Amino acid sequence: MKLSLQWLFAFFLLSVPVLVLLPLGLLWLWQQASISLWLIVGLSCTSLGLGWVLYLRQQRVQMLQNLPEVDPNRNWSEQGQAAWAKVDALANQVQPNQYTLVEFDRLVALGEQVANTVALHYHPKAAQPLQETPLPYLLRIIELVCADLRKNFVSQIPGSHIITIGDIFRSGRLASLASQYYDVYRVLSLPINPTGSLMRELKDFLSKKLLNAATDNVKLWLLQTYVRKVGYYSIELYSGALVLDDIAFQQFKTDYSKDNLTESEQVESEAANVPSEPLRVLILGQVKAGKSSLVNALFGELRAATDVLPQTSRLTPYLLSREDIDYALVLDSAGYEEQQQASQFFHSIETEVLRCDLILLVCAAHQAAREADKQVLSALNELYQRHIDVPQPPVLVVLSHIDRLRPVREWSPPYNIEQPDTAKAIQIRAVMEQVATDLNLPLAQIIPVNLQAEQRYNIEEGILPAMLNQLEGAHRVRYLRCMRLFKKDEYWQQLWKQTLSTGRVLVDSIAKVAEKIDEFKR
Repeated sequence: MKLSLQWLFAFFLLSVPVLVLLPLGLLWLWQQASISLWLIVGLSCTSLGLGWVLYLRQQRVQMLQNLPEVDPNRNWSEQGQAAWAKVDALANQVQPNQYTLVEFDRLVALGEQVANTVALHYHPKAAQPLQETPLPYLLRIIELVCADLRKNFVSQIPGSHIITIGDIFRSGRLASLASQYYDVYRVLSLPINPTGSLMRELKDFLSKKLLNAATDNVKLWLLQTYVRKVGYYSIELYSGALVLDDIAFQQFKTDYSKDNLTESEQVESEAANVPSEPLRVLILGQVKAGKSSLVNALFGELRAATDVLPQTSRLTPYLLSREDIDYALVLDSAGYEEQQQASQFFHSIETEVLRCDLILLVCAAHQAAREADKQVLSALNELYQRHIDVPQPPVLVVLSHIDRLRPVREWSPPYNIEQPDTAKAIQIRAVMEQVATDLNLPLAQIIPVNLQAEQRYNIEEGILPAMLNQLEGAHRVRYLRCMRLFKKDEYWQQLWKQTLSTGRVLVDSIAKVAEKIDEFKR
């Protein structure tokens, strides 16, 4: 206490010239009858300065409100999306005044609460759902969360790359000491310069409110980002989407796609250029509906035979490479006719259906018999009801042979399907609506086309844009399809590596023991 009084006395002596100058200056202004002018100028400058400070603080608050958020993975299943809703609710419940960024135990407990919420979502019957986590994957989550927080912290918080933990604690102590002496200055300056002191108090009050708001925004953003990141990677883990080696997964190709890439002469020379798993597009349809013609139309050249008799007794792969689709395996299938044959046909290719990411169902516009197509779609829905862990791929209906609709001799595209103004356009629209009703599909998924080589219509303008609109869903199906197989391969590869490592350790141990025995015998 004596030391503090001594410092205060030294501060008082240093302040005497300023303290004496202030009343003398006010006296001089009074004698010159300029005190009113001084007050007006002083108030004006203070008001302008305060307004500028408020503007700068507001800009800072707005900048902090635009901090990046953590979004869920679009490739998650419905169960994953439901788990994310719970994580998002936890993040919105976090209050910045409940946590400090140096209370590591509480932050760890918060992360454990988030992880436990996700684990319980995926293992509702487990007594200790967190214990269902394999240790390497838990370490992987910690690694990913810390890496993301580091990147966000450095990129969003000015000067954070040079601040140390010691700086934070030292600045706290210095701020506390400075606050004590500043309070003394505020008390002493009040009787000497009441107007300036009142304006300063008002400015400090508003600035402190704004600064606290900005600090709380940063703190809230960090806490919510932490909760969402832990939740994000916990969902990745428990949904089976987290891998130990991201690079290996990005370069992963399924064995059946490798076989498809090499079994046809048309794609064998291009197979080496495919860096990862291609999108798998399955073409279905009745006999003579135009499946092979659709293949040729997608490639813009002759790839599949289009004779009267079906040429595809099994799936025939074609590698499609476009600027907007990357690589896709187009799988042309055999046609079906009667309803019973359609059921048998679908049963024979169920395995291939579960391996596809997008389905193009070709229907002939001039044929009214759609029972076989309805049977195929019904079997498709039943198949994915039996495999609830596999997401169902998007379906597009390619309505072919629209040139054969009445009036047959009229063919002068393009046709305005949205607002048909000709007899042909009206007929095309009517058939589209009927097919959508028969197959119980949205009208937007019915694409009318002409696949004849000399009269191709609505390929670039219709089919390809529709496929692009479905790419997000198709990529999600491919992602989950590859993830299941990659996790299985990763499991056995890790087990094999561990077995080899253990074997080498045992061999080395046995060799050392044998050496010791030989030395002992000697």
